[in-house]
Amino acid sequence: SGVALASLRLADIARQTRRVLEYFSSFPPLPGAPPEPGFAKFAQRKRDALLRAIEPETAEWKEQDRLVAAALLDLLWSLRGYQQLTEEWDLEPAAAIGGITWLIGLVEAAVRDGRSPLGGGTA
Repeated sequence: SGVALASLRLADIARQTRRVLEYFSSFPPLPGAPPEPGFAKFAQRKRDALLRAIEPETAEWKEQDRLVAAALLDLLWSLRGYQQLTEEWDLEPAAAIGGITWLIGLVEAAVRDGRSPLGGGTA
């Protein structure tokens, strides 16, 4: 993807992340195991709940912006992110949880301020 990690700066992270993800998105997705029925039902209930939770602040947003905002909150809520922080970054559980909830707070503030993730504005 051409990302130079040795010279990475804070101002570069979003742009470099975009490059890496655009590179990876050019490949077909790897097949995964089908989700357990109970997990799939919980995931759908959680998705519906997140969409309802942000609806009052995003009623005027384009649908894609609303979906992305809810999906990002779901991503932050996920066990995978927690595991990455505790296993790959060797953070203590309390620090990982604190960091995740801090980031959720930033997303929440952006939603409340009307800053949509894709900049799509209103429908």
